[in-house]
Amino acid sequence: MCFLWYSFILFLTFPFITRETTNITHNITNGTINLFDFDYPYITILGALTNNEHIKILNEHTNQLYRTSLNEEIYLSSKSFILDSNPLLITMKLCEIGNLSHAKAIIAGRGLDENDLTLTAISYVSDFYHIPVLTIASRENLFSDKAFYNFIVRLVPPYLYEADAWFSIVRQLKYTKVILIYSQDEEGRMVASRFQMLAEDSDIHIERTEEYESNTNFTSLISNLTYEDRLLARVFIIHTRIEDTDELLSAIVRLQHLENSVWIINERALTSNSTVLFDGLLGVRLHNSFNEENLLIDATKLLVNTFDKFNDHASLFWSTKTPAINCLSTESWLYGKDLYKELLNSSVINGITGNIEFNEEGDRVESLYDIINVQKGQLKVVGNYRSNTIDKTELNLDEQEIIWPSGLRQKPYGIRTRQNVSVVTIAEKPFIFTRSGNDCHLGTEVLCPRKKLNDSINDEYENFCCRGYCIDLLQELSKNLSFVYTLHLSLIFTIVRGHRLLHDVGLLAKPKRTLDNNVNDNPPYLSRITFSLKHKSRTIIRNKTIIGHCSYIFLSSILFIRIHEVVPSQFLIRHLNNVKK
Repeated sequence: MCFLWYSFILFLTFPFITRETTNITHNITNGTINLFDFDYPYITILGALTNNEHIKILNEHTNQLYRTSLNEEIYLSSKSFILDSNPLLITMKLCEIGNLSHAKAIIAGRGLDENDLTLTAISYVSDFYHIPVLTIASRENLFSDKAFYNFIVRLVPPYLYEADAWFSIVRQLKYTKVILIYSQDEEGRMVASRFQMLAEDSDIHIERTEEYESNTNFTSLISNLTYEDRLLARVFIIHTRIEDTDELLSAIVRLQHLENSVWIINERALTSNSTVLFDGLLGVRLHNSFNEENLLIDATKLLVNTFDKFNDHASLFWSTKTPAINCLSTESWLYGKDLYKELLNSSVINGITGNIEFNEEGDRVESLYDIINVQKGQLKVVGNYRSNTIDKTELNLDEQEIIWPSGLRQKPYGIRTRQNVSVVTIAEKPFIFTRSGNDCHLGTEVLCPRKKLNDSINDEYENFCCRGYCIDLLQELSKNLSFVYTLHLSLIFTIVRGHRLLHDVGLLAKPKRTLDNNVNDNPPYLSRITFSLKHKSRTIIRNKTIIGHCSYIFLSSILFIRIHEVVPSQFLIRHLNNVKK
């Protein structure tokens, strides 16, 4: 980069170039009072901004005195210009205006097109002359790489940190298996690495990471990931380029892999105005309070707090004899590194966009995201996520407001379901509580219909909701062993007979406890027994597997818990794999 910059300096020294630069049309602030005659320190900020409105906002919060913590005064002024689509012209404007204004810091806004090279052009100047740049728009991950960009401070979080929000959402929804799909570029790899790092010390297992190339057949990619028997995960996290969004999402819809699946997509794809965003998609979007107008005001406060620390600094820091940006010189500003270091250590409490602090890479630590759910083609906010550090986050997610793929309200299991197991049980407090109704609370209650008494002809059922320790155990088993279940209440509360399995009421019976399999399931023995019956063909002997009642499990010691949890798991494994005992 130094070689390129020396060439650029030589380029500027030719007379015809000098004539052209003086004719460049600038939109500069009108704060042109002669600050050189002031008796107190003053600082000029150089604004490279998007439009005249942003220049006006910066003017309103500069060109005035600020009182410091030591009860002294600093005059903050600004000179600004509107960004050009040509990176070379941006660099030339920075050089000319920076030299004239003696600016010691730069605030950079958003460029004019999608392939924005604005911050790259500005960083050439800032890195060479050690001038800190506060960006209020650029979120590309590559600007966090200090091997290339040494003086950038970001008031907006990079896209990299949406991985933190994904991780918190998956954990909140209690999913433990995910598949990670990402594009083969620097942006995709950095986000994927971030998510993998977060998942390492958690109970979230990444079953497969799939890095796709630009010419990938997305139909084949999605088909392979959804049909492969070894993969149980049905939670898909996708980071894709904007140009790949339509084709990738179309492949998912075309293959009809929506039901019982969770699809989480990155912010740029979610907000790309794609016409193929299907209902049920989840994602995050930076909160609209993080707009350039608000960030400009917060950036001004941050600079005041930073320059406050230089009140007792050497007079050379405040000197105007030698400009900090002098593109005809090869000398960098002597105090640039000190100013950058103090910026990273400065903060703003209760700014318009929240608290502002930075990590070692110059990235903002605190951010606020909306959790988005696509509903009827619209982006609906169903929660929010605020991050302070990796260890301190705040997630508010209204699961009742989420519409899942295929228009379902029931949260998907998030794993491949191999078989539906019918389970028969009885009400027994505190292990199984029941209440009438079908408005079962998601996550803690399960619908458990009961056949109406004295109605053996019409097969009418009453709806109940079941909860309790046994229900919790059943839910954990279904998640870990990859099966779904249908729960039924016994017709008679005190008796569970094997014929309920024979008449297709259930595949698994869960009455009370027992110690051997030579039992009588009729009163008065029912209170002393429990067993699970596997429903097999009527032509062979019925198989009976003994398990301990979950009340025995939960009230026993930790050692007994571990022993008895294994037995029902073994039963279900045998049943689901159709292995004869």
